[in-house]
Amino acid sequence: MNSIISNVAAKSRSLIENVNTNLVECFNNVIAKFIGGKRINFALKRGYQARCNAAVVKFNEKSAISHVHNTLTNKNRPEMGLTVVVEKKREEAQKRKNNSERPVRKKIRKLTDAKQKQNDYGPASLDPDMSQSELEVAKE
Repeated sequence: MNSIISNVAAKSRSLIENVNTNLVECFNNVIAKFIGGKRINFALKRGYQARCNAAVVKFNEKSAISHVHNTLTNKNRPEMGLTVVVEKKREEAQKRKNNSERPVRKKIRKLTDAKQKQNDYGPASLDPDMSQSELEVAKE
């Protein structure tokens, strides 16, 4: 019993801080983040290899992939994100303009005349199809 308690006491610091020294487990954690944490067989898709390569670079460099990409390509292009935002705002403005020029007319449903008599039901129903004697014969 003392050996178990001493073993837990020796590892208490890593348990409290939730620290893991297993590099493989840390690396698998990084891969899980890059593939979305899903347990799907991504090996059948082309993107899995690229995602694993990105996870390796992230794990080794300890910096964001965007910084690595910018360093490799000598590009720092924040205007790319800006063009997407500007294009989206332009499309929304165009949609508002089109909607204001051509307002949508709601289709008015005309209900059928509810007061129209239904001859098959109620006191206005027709006479029975069979006479009383034919009904007695049909029952037998």
